[in-house]
Amino acid sequence: MQLIGKHHLATVLGIDEDTDLWVSAWVTEVSHATWKEPNAIMEAFPRAIPVDQAVFLFPVCGKEFPRIKLKIKFGLDKAMISEVIQQ
Repeated sequence: MQLIGKHHLATVLGIDEDTDLWVSAWVTEVSHATWKEPNAIMEAFPRAIPVDQAVFLFPVCGKEFPRIKLKIKFGLDKAMISEVIQQ
């Protein structure tokens, strides 16, 4: 899956080593994902919060905040980080 908007992650990188490792693993997972439906995301990331059928919030390191907001176009195999919600 093509991951667009990685520049938004700059707001969470450098917080601590655990966060950097989590973000790196998350980017790798999303970039290599072949999700065809919302349920596939929930299987891969059970802590993801569905906003609707195409938008998901990913709690960084399983914490309440920050959260990565990801919009997905399943038919196009594209995912866009639209923002990182700090609180």
